[in-house]
Amino acid sequence: MICSNCQNPIPEGAAFCSHCGARAVQPQPVVDPYFQQLQNQKTVQRQCEMDEVSRLIEYYAPRQGEYDAYDETCSKILHYARGAKSALLIWGCIAASVCLFFLAVGLGEGAPVEEILPFVWLLGIPGILMIVGGIFMKVNNRMQMNRYLGDYAKLSYNLFRHCMSCPSTTIGPEFTNPRVLYVLLRTLRSGRCDTVKEALNLSGANFPALQQYCQKLSQETRNVDATTGVGTIFAAAKFFR
Repeated sequence: MICSNCQNPIPEGAAFCSHCGARAVQPQPVVDPYFQQLQNQKTVQRQCEMDEVSRLIEYYAPRQGEYDAYDETCSKILHYARGAKSALLIWGCIAASVCLFFLAVGLGEGAPVEEILPFVWLLGIPGILMIVGGIFMKVNNRMQMNRYLGDYAKLSYNLFRHCMSCPSTTIGPEFTNPRVLYVLLRTLRSGRCDTVKEALNLSGANFPALQQYCQKLSQETRNVDATTGVGTIFAAAKFFR
């Protein structure tokens, strides 16, 4: 660095010239006009994206209750789609079969009823109760599944119609949950990204898990989708942080 007063060289970063004592003038950083223009364009683009997301939040926020009910219904469908556990029914059949075996052997050998009766009480009655309980669980599981499928059809159809009524949007219906939109807006405001697409990639907690979730749900609701004509799966807010 050169002193502006005596023109002698001075060390970089020095506050004063070591020869004449004049205050050193630090060189101003050179700003690349192209870089500055690019930064300005990104700032304008990010602001436009934030304005768009804010508009969508204002449009979809009144439906937050329906989106929450939709998420809960989807979780219930996937829960009941796994089916009721068959352990109770299987053990009931085993117990009843063992009881019938001892009963048949005992009666075949002419054993007195008093000797056979304990097997009936210890194995037969509990086995029958377990079979009845297992069948009840299976029937109740199917009834609950049908109930939540009906709720899913109603909610998905209403939300899809509401999405289609939204004027010109660049965000797909699957990301219109207001809770997801709030996450996208917060990510954009942080300055970590400039577009909604980048915010989605940054905010998605686990996109492979989200895709698997949507795939499983679409399999369980295929008949409902065919009936209602709504095939869109709205992304669950739990997959976004």
